Amino acid sequence: MLSKKYVVSIIAAVVILAIIVLGMFIWKKEVHAPVKISSSSTTTQPVVTDSTTPEQNTPPPVTKPLSTDYKLIKGISGDTAETLKTQYYDDGIIQSGDYVGYHRIIADSNSVAYNGPDSSEGRLVFATLDYKKFVVDSGSWNMGYDFFSSDVTGGADLTTNHPTVINYKDLIYDRADLDSATGNTITSIPQKSVRLNPSIYAGLQFYSSEPQTTSFVPTNTTGWSADSLDAMNIKQKYFNLDSTVYAVDSYGIIYEYILEAPKINPTANNVSTYNTYSKLLPAGCGMGYLYTLQNINDNEIKSLTTSLSGLTLYTLSDVNHPLNKAEYEAKIAIYNDPVWADSYNNGKLPTYEEYTAKNPVLIYKDAWGRLIGVGEYDNFLPGGCGKPVIYLYPTQPTKVTLQLANTSYFNVDIPNYSNGWKVLANPNGVLKDLQPQDTNCDKINYSLFGSEYAKESCKTGLYPYIYWSGNTENTFTPLVNSGWVVDKSDLKNFLNAKMSKMGFNSKESNDMISYWLPEMLAKNQPYYRISFYQTSDMNKFIPLNVSPRPDTELRMFMDWAALNEKPSTPLAPEKLVNVQRNGFTLVEWGGLQQ
Repeated sequence: MLSKKYVVSIIAAVVILAIIVLGMFIWKKEVHAPVKISSSSTTTQPVVTDSTTPEQNTPPPVTKPLSTDYKLIKGISGDTAETLKTQYYDDGIIQSGDYVGYHRIIADSNSVAYNGPDSSEGRLVFATLDYKKFVVDSGSWNMGYDFFSSDVTGGADLTTNHPTVINYKDLIYDRADLDSATGNTITSIPQKSVRLNPSIYAGLQFYSSEPQTTSFVPTNTTGWSADSLDAMNIKQKYFNLDSTVYAVDSYGIIYEYILEAPKINPTANNVSTYNTYSKLLPAGCGMGYLYTLQNINDNEIKSLTTSLSGLTLYTLSDVNHPLNKAEYEAKIAIYNDPVWADSYNNGKLPTYEEYTAKNPVLIYKDAWGRLIGVGEYDNFLPGGCGKPVIYLYPTQPTKVTLQLANTSYFNVDIPNYSNGWKVLANPNGVLKDLQPQDTNCDKINYSLFGSEYAKESCKTGLYPYIYWSGNTENTFTPLVNSGWVVDKSDLKNFLNAKMSKMGFNSKESNDMISYWLPEMLAKNQPYYRISFYQTSDMNKFIPLNVSPRPDTELRMFMDWAALNEKPSTPLAPEKLVNVQRNGFTLVEWGGLQQ
C-alpha cells in the first residue's frame, strides 16, 4: 500500500504537470494565433483536386507577430509620432549566409514614404541577435540611412526561410522581391481572390489574383485604330486572370509569386518552335504578367512538345485561331507601318503561314490546372520605351552603379549596358563612363534621332545622361484613368508647363521636348491624350537598382496617344507631384514609343 506522503507527492506532480501543459497551450494560442484573413479572401473554391504531396524541401515558415514597437523607422517629412505605425514580425532564424543564427524581422510600416499613409507597400527586412541592435536588408537600406533610428545599420544581404523559388511539377514560381523601393510587397490579398487547392508548398496557402476590374477595351474608343481595338477585344475574350498567386502563411504574412515562362526544349518531339516565349500579346514597353486563359476548351488545343523541365506544352489546333492572328498582328504585321518598315530584316516580313509554322502561341497548365498562354519573343516589338534618359546629380563626385531591376531588351543603350552602368557622376550632371571598353563607338547609329550627341560623348567618355530604349519585363503597369487631351498647337506649351510643375529644370525639359515633340507631331493628328507615370509608379513599373541610393528621385514616363477627334467624355486631370530636390538626386524622363 502506498504511503499517504507518497500519494500526496504523486498528486502534486500531476497538478504541476497539468499547469505546465495548460501554460504551454495558452502560450501557443497567444503567441502563435494566426492573423485573420477577411472572409471574402478565404472562401475555399478549389480549382482542381490533386493528391500529390507538396514539395517540402525546407521547413514551413515560423513567422509570429511581435508586440514590441522597436521604433526602428523614423520616417520622412510628413510622418509624425502619432501617425507613424509599424508592426514587427519574427520570421524565424536565418539558416545561411553572413547572418546565420540571427532572427529575421519583418516590419510593416505605414510611412508616407510608401505613397501615402494608406499605402500597403512598406515592408522592410531586418536581422538581430539581441533585439537591441539591428541590421537592415540592402534593399530596405535604399530608403536612406536617415530613414532609420540609430539602432540600425544597413547594407546586409539577408537570406530568408521562405522560399524565393518554388519548383512544382516542372513549374517555377518566383517570389516577388521584398525590396521596399520597388513596391512589390503587400499586406493583404485582393478582395476577390480565390483560394487554390492544393497547397504546393508546406506551410503556405495559395490564392489567385483578382479578376480584372477594368476592361481591356477603353470606355472611350475615340481615336483608337481598328487594329488596336481588335487586339483589345481578343484580350477581353480570352484573357482571364494574371497568373500571379499570393502565398499566405499561418500568421497572415503574404508573399507574391510570379509564374515563369517555360524554357523550350528545341530537340523534343522534333517540332518547330521559337527559341523564347514570354507574355502573350504584349504592348507598350513592358512585357508584364503571364495570363490564364478562358473560353478555350481542351479540344481546341493539342499536345506539341515539352519544356526543358519536362512540362507538356500545347498548341492551338486551329492555325487560324484569333490568338495566332493577334500575335502575328502584334509582332509582324505592325512592321508594315512605314515608320517601322526598315527595322525588321530590311522589310522582308514572314508570311502568316511561315510565322505560324513555328507555333508562336503555346499553352500549358499551371499547378491548379489553369491554362496559361505564352507568345514567342524571338521577334521584339517595335518602339517600346522611347528614350528614357537618366541624369545623376550627386553633391560631390561619386562612383555610381545603376541597373534595371527587371530583365530588359535594348534597342539603344548609350553608354553600353554591361551588367549595368558604372559612371563617375559629377554635381553638374556630367557622367564619366567607368567601363568605356564595353562601348564600341563604331557601332552606335549616330544618325538615329536622339543619338546625335553621342558621337562626341563616346570619344571623350563623358556623357550628359544615360540613354536607353527598348522593352523591359515588368509585373506592374500603371492604370491610365486621368490626364489631359491637348490640341496639337498647344503641345509645346503644355509639356513645358507640366515638366516645370513636376520639378524638371529648363535643360531637362528642353531635352525631353526636343525629342518627344517631333515624335508626337509626326502623327499629324489634331488632339493628343497625355498622361504621366510619376516616381511612385515608375519605381514599380521600371524599378532601378542604384548604388549609392539617391536622396531624391524625380522619375516620369509619358503615356500618350494621337487622336483624330476629341473624346466625348473628358478625362479627369491628373494630380502632379512637385518634387523638391535634396542631396544626391536622380532625374529621369521617358515615354511610350509608337
